Amino acid sequence: MRDEKELVLAYQNGDEQALVVLLELAEPMFLHFIKEVRMECDQKGINVSEEDIEDALSEAKFQYIRCINNYDEKYNVTLKTYAWNRVRFSIRDVIMGNRSLVRIPRQIRQKCYEYMALIEERDNNISDDEICDKMAINTRQLKSIRNAMSFFDIRTLNDDQDFVVSQMDPSGIKTDYFIETEFEVSLEQLCKKAFRRRTEYNKYIYTYIMMEIYIHHKSVKEIANDLQRHPNTINLYKHSAEKLLKEYCKEHL
Repeated sequence: MRDEKELVLAYQNGDEQALVVLLELAEPMFLHFIKEVRMECDQKGINVSEEDIEDALSEAKFQYIRCINNYDEKYNVTLKTYAWNRVRFSIRDVIMGNRSLVRIPRQIRQKCYEYMALIEERDNNISDDEICDKMAINTRQLKSIRNAMSFFDIRTLNDDQDFVVSQMDPSGIKTDYFIETEFEVSLEQLCKKAFRRRTEYNKYIYTYIMMEIYIHHKSVKEIANDLQRHPNTINLYKHSAEKLLKEYCKEHL
């Protein structure tokens, strides 16, 4: 059987089966951390459901895959040592944190409402430059707002549905930073929910592609170059991921 370093190198060179083996080898570590956090929750009287455990395990695997991608033997530590804190804290965040369904943060919704009002007022006869000028935003912010609206039907969300997925306090933070970072976190959390029934590799690749397209505004061709895959393959992943996201939003949000 290949050792850990050989498996990491094999996966980094495109061997997807090596990832399956690496995750199997790491599962006792994931379960140890989950047990540790669950015991802490029991002591504090916090109820932990089976869904929370499943989410925590999925998140641990997702973060472990990230560590595998970034790992280099020149760090002179084992992969598990390198991934230890990231995996441990990700499990803690999922189980101890807010476990509500992902919703659009209020700050983004307010901008979306403002955007829709402008569009309706001008009967869609308004340029991007005019929109940016009236809303006091830049073109990148405008793209972020449209990205949010492409996944969520803003009009179905009540004003009292306030869910800010990060712990940052928006007071004193510039609006453009808040919109972009909150949408990024919201999209990543949504991906974890929508892709949870997929294989570990597909969960990773779907999330990666969605984040690159909708957060970093990369083209399919650029992503294909980054991943050393054919653009048609990336397109198939993209369409599958978008379909799963929209189905999840329609059912749960």
